[in-house]
Amino acid sequence: MAVLRGVASFHELWERRTSLQVEDEVVDLLATEDLIQAKKTQLDKDWPMIRRPLERHCFEHAGQAGAADVAFWLRELRTPELLLQVAAEYHQAAQAASTVRTAVRSAIEGDLAGVSRAIADEEQDERTRDRSYWEPLRRELEAMRRQKKAGQAGRPAPPSD
Repeated sequence: MAVLRGVASFHELWERRTSLQVEDEVVDLLATEDLIQAKKTQLDKDWPMIRRPLERHCFEHAGQAGAADVAFWLRELRTPELLLQVAAEYHQAAQAASTVRTAVRSAIEGDLAGVSRAIADEEQDERTRDRSYWEPLRRELEAMRRQKKAGQAGRPAPPSD
């Protein structure tokens, strides 16, 4: 897996990485925005992993958020209550974001149920796109496995110890 769906090239990811000091080692991690994009898959286990880093990013930058932070939250937040709060606090940015994200439109209207539905719809759309993206590769890998298995069927078994 050399490329993830919707994620920048390795070079770009490396330039944006976050580095942490853990004891005597430096550990390089994906930047939060890149991690969020990488986790938008068809797998159930990935979706809870999107919500928490977004919440943490929002809480850590509250009160000192720049325009890029606010745009990121309005584009990506998965917690309906928090999206409502951000949309209310940054109304002008929310108005702009509402043209591309239904959840933000609902947040501006104060419609918690609408925000929840829109976020669920976004997740389903991302899962579908991910499935479609990986399907040709999955078929190719399955064909390679069948071909390898068919080739091994005509060979003598390796000697046993």
